[in-house]
Amino acid sequence: MKALLVLCFFLMMASARAQIGATLEQCIQRYGPPVASPGTTIPGGLYHFEKEGLHIGIGFFEGRVDHLQFSKVSPEPGEPQRLSEDELRRLLMANAGGHQWVIRDGFENQWVSDDGSLYAAKIIAKGVLIIQTKEHMARATPPTQ
Repeated sequence: MKALLVLCFFLMMASARAQIGATLEQCIQRYGPPVASPGTTIPGGLYHFEKEGLHIGIGFFEGRVDHLQFSKVSPEPGEPQRLSEDELRRLLMANAGGHQWVIRDGFENQWVSDDGSLYAAKIIAKGVLIIQTKEHMARATPPTQ
């Protein structure tokens, strides 16, 4: 029985991998139709999918995925369940795009890919993992004066 649970967990993680650069059509093929789209019930410009116990928020730039948000599906809307450390580690590995994650200097819960193209952060208060491109991070950060 334990082996079956481990197998199910690995299958769940495999279905949540390598999204950066994908199109909306590819995301729909992987996850099925979105449970919410930009301009519907959830603000923020993300498409929201649910598959195998995961809630996946996906943002696009010029038709390609440039940021992801992972959390567990929660019975209480708006209150994501926290991902375990093992789940975080597996999601990071599955979404590294062939690179290695390195902990950012001075940031225990933030990582950067070894080529500097991807950033990831664990939002502790919400138990959410965010993975984004360097370009998305630059667009999301207001310029300093």
